[in-house]
Amino acid sequence: MSIQVEEFYSPTKIKEALTLIASEGARILAGSTTLGKLKSLKAKKFVNIMKLPLSYVKEDDKHIYIGATTTIEDVLRNDIIRDKFPFIYKALLQFGAWGIREMATVGGSVFTSFPWSDVTPLFLVLDARVHLLSKDEERLLPLDNFLDDKREYMKGYLLKEVIIDKENCGEKRDFKKVALSSFDLALLNFAYVKGDDFLRISVGARPGRPIRLKETEKTRSIDVALKEANLGDDFRVSKKWREEVLRSLLSEVLS
Repeated sequence: MSIQVEEFYSPTKIKEALTLIASEGARILAGSTTLGKLKSLKAKKFVNIMKLPLSYVKEDDKHIYIGATTTIEDVLRNDIIRDKFPFIYKALLQFGAWGIREMATVGGSVFTSFPWSDVTPLFLVLDARVHLLSKDEERLLPLDNFLDDKREYMKGYLLKEVIIDKENCGEKRDFKKVALSSFDLALLNFAYVKGDDFLRISVGARPGRPIRLKETEKTRSIDVALKEANLGDDFRVSKKWREEVLRSLLSEVLS
């Protein structure tokens, strides 16, 4: 692997980081797990955000706040998540191997939104929002909207935190990662949260970025779900295999 970087910065203040991120040729660096997938990389400027004060899990009466540079393992160690929100805790335990969880950050997992991401479908089904900062403004967006318009935020924006409304955790919920092993990338991710008068469903590893099945949530139809999920083939499994797995998972939720 060959990495060539002209300038490298590790700001400690958010304002300084936003100025650097806005400059020409700047790229954000966090947990660095993505770099391991590259054969070579040339960059004019790396801005390492791991020294910013963005590693935290906090709560108030209505919300959970997870800072962008918080690693998956730090989320799992946190008393708030472990003791009060076992759904989030058990779902994130399925996130890769321990070594990856020690490096991968919440913000990086959301911002890259790889098709096989375990984090993104979890946050989608919790109707999470993302808090974005730039040199000139800040925005609070539903995660689904952010993923739709992500290209707009690739340059000059920093993801500060993910925000989850506690009431969105629901009464009945589950997260399933279908994979060859606990350490392997997901072949299909499936999550749902269900209450008396609402249902939220997300699907990942389609291939394609993880999505909410919003039409399915309204119609409660498996046929609608299979069309909406728009599953596909890749070198690991077929579209038909994914559809049969999704059909089985949905039958438990929609019955």
